[in-house]
Amino acid sequence: MAASPSLESKAAETLLRHAQLPAETHEALKTQFSQSALLQGAGWHGPSDIKTLVGLEGQFLWPEDVFNVGTIRFSFDLGKIGYEGRYELARGWSVAEKGLFYCVPNNPAIGFAAITLMPDGGEVRSFVVNGMMTDNEWKIYVAVLNKLGPSGPLQPPMSIVRIG
Repeated sequence: MAASPSLESKAAETLLRHAQLPAETHEALKTQFSQSALLQGAGWHGPSDIKTLVGLEGQFLWPEDVFNVGTIRFSFDLGKIGYEGRYELARGWSVAEKGLFYCVPNNPAIGFAAITLMPDGGEVRSFVVNGMMTDNEWKIYVAVLNKLGPSGPLQPPMSIVRIG
């Protein structure tokens, strides 16, 4: 059970009184906390901490086929940032596949974050997002994905790395 805001305030005041911190130290700690709070999106996010996929837009190495690693470019449709757009998967100098993609952050309805690729005229594939490294704007730099099979996530996972 969560404590009420007034109890939390009283506990914080009691803690500070007993810690006997100089006023300058207390103010420096408050400043450091408020600056750190601005970086809530920065860092590693595990499977239960993926609040948004707005930072997926861009180009990544795509090692789905480890013997023929490609690059994939995600771009969100206007007004659908964070959940729907188009993608192009290139291998070498040519486009091997393109189509629609959908993505969802972790939410109670499905219990995990996911990306689904719907190629024009190809087989639909879904991937569970097991973790990702982001900046404070939620721009994704690295994501760990598992292809989703009929019985759940397939091993081994693959890491996509931002290149543009």
